[in-house]
Amino acid sequence: MNKDVKEAIVLCIIILATLLVYVQCIRHDFLYFDDHVYIYENPMVLHGLTLDGFKWAFTTIHSSNWHPLTWLSHMLDVELFRYKPGLHHISGLFFHVLAAATLFSALLQLTRSLWAAAFAAALFALHPMHVESVAWVSERKDVLSTFFIALALLAYAWHSEKPGWRRYLAVFSFYVLSLLSKQMYVTFPFLLLLLDYWPLGRMVFPRPGEGGTGDYFKAAWSCAREKIPLFALAFLLTGVIYWAQSRGGSVAAVGETTGLTIGFRIQNSLVSYATYALKVFWPYPMSPIYPILGYPTAWAVAASSVFLALVTAAAFWLWRRAPWFLVGWLWFMGTLVPVIGFVQLGFQRMADRYTYFPYIGLFLILGWGAKRIAERAPGTRKLIALAGVAAVCLAAAATHRQAALWKNTGTLFSHSAQVIPGNYVAHGILAEHYRRTGDTAKAVYFFEEACKVPNNYRGFNDYGAYFISIGKYKKALQYLERSVRLYPFLPNAWNNLGVALKETGRPDEAVIAFQKAVELSPEYFQVIVNLGKIYLEKGELEKARERFETGMRKSPFFAGSYTGMGRLLLRQGELDKAMEMIQKSLSLNSYQPEALLLLGEIWEKKGDPLPAWDAYRTCYMINPWRKEALKGVHRIESDPALLERMVLEAEEKVKTKGEHPNYLYNLATLYSKQGKLDLAVATYREATGKNPRHLYALNDLTAALLMQGKAEDAKAVIRQVVGINPNSMKAYYNLGCALALEGDTAGAVAALERAASLGFQSASMLRQDEQLAALQGNPRFEALVSRLEAAKARGEGEEE
Repeated sequence: MNKDVKEAIVLCIIILATLLVYVQCIRHDFLYFDDHVYIYENPMVLHGLTLDGFKWAFTTIHSSNWHPLTWLSHMLDVELFRYKPGLHHISGLFFHVLAAATLFSALLQLTRSLWAAAFAAALFALHPMHVESVAWVSERKDVLSTFFIALALLAYAWHSEKPGWRRYLAVFSFYVLSLLSKQMYVTFPFLLLLLDYWPLGRMVFPRPGEGGTGDYFKAAWSCAREKIPLFALAFLLTGVIYWAQSRGGSVAAVGETTGLTIGFRIQNSLVSYATYALKVFWPYPMSPIYPILGYPTAWAVAASSVFLALVTAAAFWLWRRAPWFLVGWLWFMGTLVPVIGFVQLGFQRMADRYTYFPYIGLFLILGWGAKRIAERAPGTRKLIALAGVAAVCLAAAATHRQAALWKNTGTLFSHSAQVIPGNYVAHGILAEHYRRTGDTAKAVYFFEEACKVPNNYRGFNDYGAYFISIGKYKKALQYLERSVRLYPFLPNAWNNLGVALKETGRPDEAVIAFQKAVELSPEYFQVIVNLGKIYLEKGELEKARERFETGMRKSPFFAGSYTGMGRLLLRQGELDKAMEMIQKSLSLNSYQPEALLLLGEIWEKKGDPLPAWDAYRTCYMINPWRKEALKGVHRIESDPALLERMVLEAEEKVKTKGEHPNYLYNLATLYSKQGKLDLAVATYREATGKNPRHLYALNDLTAALLMQGKAEDAKAVIRQVVGINPNSMKAYYNLGCALALEGDTAGAVAALERAASLGFQSASMLRQDEQLAALQGNPRFEALVSRLEAAKARGEGEEE
């Protein structure tokens, strides 16, 4: 068979196998694990490819990183696929396949060994430890940067055949693109020096007694000298990544206070190196998070040290007879240096994604080791080939199984909490996930599980932030003060503490907390804005203006600065300018209760009730604890003349701007407020017909049907809601009402108990709702009401 045809067939098999293993990701969702920061809550990314977005990508330190090409790739995905998570996953898979294919070509060009290159590339494409880099949308930076570094390797193989500035420029350019995607490969110039030794043979060590030392040093200097531009670039980008991580508060401080002493870092690095090496053969357990749970055990450190010393000694001892062993081992060890833990980034002691490129070194050892055995013992070739195919197939099966766990946040982190005992980080992520999906009982359970670890400062911060989100600021203070005592280097904790202090009437202490956050992270623009808000409340308008303008100047794409300036202008009576600022803010981030509340206030002052009502209502739907928003809604609805005027305006909007689901939804709600239930139900059905997943419309349609006494029809709509969101508190409350109307007392109480477990807290609503009149006096119902009343008395329930 023709050599080129054989290579093409092998490449196609690797690509096809990778696609078959990972194509399941098209059904996967975004995760509440950086994906919200990178994509679905990032206003710059959600606008797709724009000139402002391009500028932002290159000028912003976001998520403690500077990786402009990664940001642009996410923006391109939004431009092409909008907000469909499956297609974002497939985009990442596309780059992984390109990286594997390019790596195969590069190894083949470097070594001229088809089967060894194929084996290494296949393991790269299909090893289960690489699932995290491929199946996690936020790790686009891994697959993108590795694709470019593989192109740089291929270009270097081309350059080594006939060195010249044009070929060298290709190497340099691909290296630049890789570093613009992620600064993982700052060790790349050293890697090229290893490749100069083997397989390229550009540096040949003289044998003892042969002489020729001068020629060797001349060749070595020539190889090193040509890489000076690459070393300079790596040095520059090393500074950039350290600066970016430091500015974002991701570089953990050294000291006994944090537990991350020099001794800990050295011990953890030794154990991590050995663990990574062993996981190439047995990767279990795998988890997106391996939290720091204290010092490694003495035996683990000792065993790891002995293992690493023996393998390293063997690699150097065999440097002439098996140069691929030394190069592969140093590839693995060297490329892990930026993430092994000498400089601690974040809260993890290790991460599967860190092996994405370093494992290629170990794959080289396996591939070329098998090749050497086959050459020395030709009779073993078939057995070795069979073993190689079996290894790749087993890896592919494990990868397929592991990729399935990345389906959604609940599946992934429930598994992580199960396989890593005491995984407080997984507990915290699950808590926030369930909070966002409406399952308050599970959220509180996991928050408390996370806080059982005594030194989990992040858990205390997250629980405090949760209490801030529901307006329980005194409760938040208990956890936030503990968080900053445990670890006084987390900017977010100081910011949250400042918010809680401000809302509990301690503005001077809040200023100190905000200033501490700014000291730790000068690019933390939310803190600058929070300081402005305090000055505004204290009547120090010029100081407030200065903070808001600083935020807008330093980060023109941060919405909070415009919201703050809008509040200042509203206070000064400049309604038009305030409106301009708030609309700018919402164009950058529409998920802002504060901005929506201000928008409603501005419209109301301008005498335009419909957009004011819409803004207040949207604010309340986003954050039900914003009582000012609910008061605004009630204030406007209580005026029959205004209500009639809004109905006419809403009808006109539907006629002139098309039957958009939201316009229909607003109109249906206004009909309901007027008591025109038949019109309301019909219009709600139109809205849900155009958007069958419009949960607000579905829930309000249920309520309208219940007011008509149509319990059976209401239950049909409730089934739709539960099919979309199984943790819908509102759906179970409505189900309780429907069953009560039908006389099913036991079923009604059970549904209301389920609503309470999902976060329903209003004992007064249970007492006053006429649809629940049949339950009054029922022992289980009365017990439920008593529990909610007791929770309110303890400050844990509803707040009036």
